[in-house]
Amino acid sequence: MDDTELFGLVVRLDSTRGQQLLQDVRDTTSTNSVICESMLTAFVHQEHPCTCAVASTVICFNSLYQADDLRRRYRGQLKPRCSEGDVFRTDCTANEEVIKRRGMVLEELLVLCESLGLQPHIWTCDSSTAAEQSKEKTTYLSHKTITSTSEFRELIKEVFSQVHARLIVNYYMPALKTSFPFGHFSPLAAYHEADDRVLLLDVYRESFVGWVKIDDLYCSMDTVDSDSNLKRGCLMIQIL
Repeated sequence: MDDTELFGLVVRLDSTRGQQLLQDVRDTTSTNSVICESMLTAFVHQEHPCTCAVASTVICFNSLYQADDLRRRYRGQLKPRCSEGDVFRTDCTANEEVIKRRGMVLEELLVLCESLGLQPHIWTCDSSTAAEQSKEKTTYLSHKTITSTSEFRELIKEVFSQVHARLIVNYYMPALKTSFPFGHFSPLAAYHEADDRVLLLDVYRESFVGWVKIDDLYCSMDTVDSDSNLKRGCLMIQIL
């Protein structure tokens, strides 16, 4: 693979190899391909430096919005294609100025998604022995622990087999060997099983959308968020 096709450990979607992987997904008639098309159509960049979590939620919401339940629930409240501003105006629990200044942590994103009528579930990534031993001892029902790449892969397969489910990942960008020194949120759009990669819709305007190995992505999530002092992970969004 030519180095120009890579952005750190990510195969850029706009590269020849990236387009080949996308075409492979499109050539299937699976739920995976349906989700991929709706997520690509819904894709937007974050509007502010620290609103990656909100932008990721907007993409997932707009991708799911075609479902009748969401159309009925938000008629007159959110536009058919909502924006970050629409989310802030609808969700009175989100402190817009604080989020624009410092961003969000996973549990704050869970609360925001719940306020939008979605059903979110948190998985933190922790491969330590202690995490494996205590994985059944979670503090609340929506919080689980993924202790290995294989468990993360199974979650990926589960999400991309459900038309009404989406996944947002919270990861440390330097672990993917990019030049951006901070944690980040972005949604996943597709799973390429043969290449063991997922399509990461990076919402940061100076970055690239692309395909990342599941093992590399898991390692970037198995890191500590300095704002919460907890491990990063992912958030699955479903329609209630």
